[in-house]
Amino acid sequence: MEWLSTKRMKEWSQRSPTLFCISAFVVVASSVLTLLDFSNMGVTYVKTLVFDEVPYYRKIETLSTDVRIEHFIEILGRPVFIDLLEDRHYRDLLSQFSQLNEYVFVNDYFFTQAIVSDNKVMMFSVTSRKKKFRPSIGDVVLNRTTFDQLKTTWGKPDLDHEFPVDSWEIKKPIARLFAYSRYGQDYIFARNNAGYITTKPQVNTFTVASPSIDYWKLPLSLAIGVSNERIELLDTSKP
Repeated sequence: MEWLSTKRMKEWSQRSPTLFCISAFVVVASSVLTLLDFSNMGVTYVKTLVFDEVPYYRKIETLSTDVRIEHFIEILGRPVFIDLLEDRHYRDLLSQFSQLNEYVFVNDYFFTQAIVSDNKVMMFSVTSRKKKFRPSIGDVVLNRTTFDQLKTTWGKPDLDHEFPVDSWEIKKPIARLFAYSRYGQDYIFARNNAGYITTKPQVNTFTVASPSIDYWKLPLSLAIGVSNERIELLDTSKP
């Protein structure tokens, strides 16, 4: 542009050096503020992407079996569902416990299902809802660890089950779970359609069962965490 030519700027600086310096300072300062604005936008994005998720990872780390359900409520807030498990699918389990209740907790990052007897958590499941939300248990990372990697790190599972569910669309991935008894605890790793589903056969759910509950008697649908049908009843939309 003509008014910004080198010759004109030189003439301007010679004619009015003070005004020229002030104008140059304003231009430089404006550029710096613009860069800072973009920098702040980047920091805000990173903070939202990373640091806002930190408390949710910590919530999961504090969950455990054989604690009172009030501990879960204190950490996760009010459950959106509390149901009595009493139909024929739970007959074997109900012979072991006088009564079983299912608690379902929901937030933006994960679902939690807790199976409770006499106010004590017998088993709980965590299902990731977001691609980048990747809680871990041991060396298993949700939305990253595949079932083949599980076999490599944990060995052959005690239970390997794969099955479709009638209410799911044919194009959706079928559910799958691996179950292991390790370190005096029972672990189940699953792919649950209620959570975030990747194109790879990755685990998006883990379940921890108390030694006092026999997971071999669990209905398989219960073993993979909260059901997709249940979540679809909520007003909150699935990401």
